Formats: sequence, C-alpha cells, structure tokens
Amino acid sequence: MAGNLPIYLDKEETKLDWEAHRAKPIEERINAIRPFVTGDHIEEKLGKMEKDAFSKDQNDRTGAIGELEFLERKAFQEKEKTLILEDNRNISWSHNPKVKVKNPDFKVEKEIIEVKTASKLSKSRLNNVLKDANKQIKMSDYKTPTSFDGYPQGQVEIQLVGKELPFEYKDLFKQIEKEFTPGQFRSLKQVSVFHEHQLVAQYVRDNERNRIIQTFPPEKEREQAIEKRPGLNSTKEKQSLLQEISEERKTITDSIDRTPQKGLERS
Repeated sequence: MAGNLPIYLDKEETKLDWEAHRAKPIEERINAIRPFVTGDHIEEKLGKMEKDAFSKDQNDRTGAIGELEFLERKAFQEKEKTLILEDNRNISWSHNPKVKVKNPDFKVEKEIIEVKTASKLSKSRLNNVLKDANKQIKMSDYKTPTSFDGYPQGQVEIQLVGKELPFEYKDLFKQIEKEFTPGQFRSLKQVSVFHEHQLVAQYVRDNERNRIIQTFPPEKEREQAIEKRPGLNSTKEKQSLLQEISEERKTITDSIDRTPQKGLERS
C-alpha cells in the first residue's frame, strides 16, 4: 500500500472514497495499485498513464485517469488482480496480414477487458465506444475463454464520470439494447456501465441462443430506479413507462438474429 491508500467509505471495505482518492497525487495512487497488477509491461503502462494524466489533450487525460480508476476499482473494491497487456505489439493480424493487431487494455481472470471512460453517453457516443471496443478485441489475436466465428471475445467496461448521471435510466437501457444486439459487435460478450464506479447496467451475450440478456439491474431494482426518477408523478405514468420498457426490452433482447438486416454492421 502507498501512504494512506486505499480509503474506504464503509467498514466492509467494498466502496472506495473516490473524492479522497482524487485528492491524492497521481503518483501516490499509481504506487498504491502496483501490488495488484501483473505482467511484463507494468512500468511501460503506468509510466504512460502518469504522463497522460497531465497531458494538454483532454481525451488523453480522461483516458489515463479512467484506466487508473479502473485498476483502483478492481484492486480495492473487487479484490482482483489485473494483467496489463502490451500496448505496442507490432505484429500482423492472423486474419489479414496486411494490417496490424489491435491492443486491448487488460485481462482479468483470463477475460479481455477494454476500458472506456466518458462524461456523456449519447447514442452516437455509445455506438462509437462499442464499435471501437469490439474492434480492439476482435483484432487482438489473443486466446480467450470464448470465441465467435474464430474471433476472440471479451468485455467492455464503460465508466461514466461526474456526480450527476448524464442520462435517464430509461434512455440508458434503450440505447444499449438498440446498439448491443445479436448481430452487432460479436466480439463483445459483456457490456457493463459504471457510474462513479457503481454498476448501473450490464448486458451479456448468450452465444448458444444468439441473444442478449440484461443481467443488471435485476427487474425489481430496475423498476425501483425508475420509481425514483423525477417527473413521474402518478402511478399511471410509472406503470406506463415500466410497460413500455418491458415490451421493448423483450423485443430487443430475446430476438434471434437469423438474417443480416440492411444497414446493420455485422461485426
């Protein structure tokens, strides 16, 4: 451990005090996670992370801090070690020797995890995030526990930053369910969305039945989340919204993709 890190909000040590962590120097935070990362490219990755955290480019800063906080969450909240993958493999892709392999971020328990950090999650932004994560994993040539049509599969963890949620729950579920379908982004076996490092949505691909299943939040918690939303003042409004989401979710997540649909990327 480095200094006084980690700092928790609870006695069970399951919830980090992110405000306290963010007040600490970046170098101290990086040193604190060193015992919890493995691999041959630790110094290369952590050195770049520290450098990019102070970059003039906002995207570089957001990405570096996002990766650091992913490692903190894995180490201190989820109690897991993370394998840091090589960033700059200059080798040809087995499916097309004219192009180079892609380099996803991490492995946890043999599963590739690509980390994406954002302050907003518009429809176009979500599509770009899923498309890029899918490409990083699909073209990595890594061996993975599951595959689809000979391509590796992995997970993407989308980290939303900022205290206020930049979306309504209804819109979040709809966006993911419209983008993450049986026929798209097939190298993604799981899509998880975290807000301030608390899981708010998770979808898993069922390869055998060729469908997408929402595994979080459970149906009851999903309804409670909608109940707490401002603006739903009557029981009728709440029931109407729940019915709408339930019907749309059933249509999207339980559909089997037998034929390519015009305009959809099969990836």
